[in-house]
Amino acid sequence: MNERLKEMYRSLVARRAHAWLLYVTVATILLVSIGGVVSSTTLGLLIVLGLLTLSIDRSMREILLEAGGLRPLVILLAFALLWQGLGIILRSPPDLGAISDLGSALAIAMLLPVLIAAMQYDTEFRDHLLMALFVLGCVAAFLSIGRHLIVLGSSSQLSLQGIMKSRLIPIGRASHPILGAGGLAASLFAGLAVYPEASRRQKWLCVIGLVLIILAIALTQSRGPMVGIGLAVTAVSILGLFRAPMSRTRAALVMALLCFAIPVGLIVTEPWIKDLACTAQISLCRPSNRQDVWFTVLGLIQERPWFGIGPAFRFPGNTVPHPHNGLLGVVFYFGLPMAMLFIGIIAFVVRRAAAAPPSADRTFALLGIFFSMSFVASDLPNPFAFVNTLYLYLWLPVFIGATLGYPDLIRVGHEAVRGRSGAPHTSRN
Repeated sequence: MNERLKEMYRSLVARRAHAWLLYVTVATILLVSIGGVVSSTTLGLLIVLGLLTLSIDRSMREILLEAGGLRPLVILLAFALLWQGLGIILRSPPDLGAISDLGSALAIAMLLPVLIAAMQYDTEFRDHLLMALFVLGCVAAFLSIGRHLIVLGSSSQLSLQGIMKSRLIPIGRASHPILGAGGLAASLFAGLAVYPEASRRQKWLCVIGLVLIILAIALTQSRGPMVGIGLAVTAVSILGLFRAPMSRTRAALVMALLCFAIPVGLIVTEPWIKDLACTAQISLCRPSNRQDVWFTVLGLIQERPWFGIGPAFRFPGNTVPHPHNGLLGVVFYFGLPMAMLFIGIIAFVVRRAAAAPPSADRTFALLGIFFSMSFVASDLPNPFAFVNTLYLYLWLPVFIGATLGYPDLIRVGHEAVRGRSGAPHTSRN
């Protein structure tokens, strides 16, 4: 049986299965919304392939556990899974609904070995992944805008006033204006990352695609993602002024903190901002109701600070069904240790990515992380389990950022790969 599994794995490697599964995962999250069944299936395959890679491919295990490399990130992810499992067992009353959320967290963790293997066994993967994410985002934006205009036209609301009253819901797994905008933001960041290296003709196409995605995000009227995009682009632009890796790393950590703190400040001062800028509670001036739920969550956290109330909990009613803050949400659902693990993951990757030389991967990683920190401030209550577009705008940038700055981390070469794992390598070099 063991030999049969090894042979099957070699066959998958030869066919670049890791890379293709990630392309399919991105496509289904952005484009397919059939009850979430298709994209949930791809995430299930991600778990299977990730576990198969870890169990059979010795070179992947060595890369993941290499001292000075990804070992701290792997340890943090392992403890995050362990703490969620302990919560299911020790939380009272038992929270069996959290088992499915633990499966989602496992899919997040397995994204790392699958991504590393894709980089190792497909030398073109790094170049193609960001372009695929950008192109698929352009397609999703175009189809989403088209569907939105058709719906407005069929209901005789195709006017400026009708557009202001109706929020675009992007197609894809999220089926939600805010989370859907997050997926489109990931595609926007991929486009911004590949733009500097594109040819003159490709740059014109990139500009068209970027404008299309920005228009779709604007039509969602999702304030959190729009603020997050502005903060992320600003933070990355400021980091470009720092030449020394050490100073750039320190600045990046400060930027990540500010990207979280500024949206929190905007929500806290929301009543005063509305008095100055709004005349009606519609469109971008609609009430967020964040402050009330934050006070409620803070009160409940004191009752269960260690293992939380469980990720299956939902507030009654439809206005604010969850904590609407990532750090509060993680503490609320899983306890304070999980929030510390999440902060540790982000801090590790920000330092790794900021210290790396300039590249499209670094731009994408930092844009995604800064955006996610802003998104965490106003939404994204459970970054470990709410499986929607967070795979694209949070965890994909995190794991790409973790691989930066260490040339020997991803070893490319037929002899290096074959000598360690026995798996065939598909390099064209």
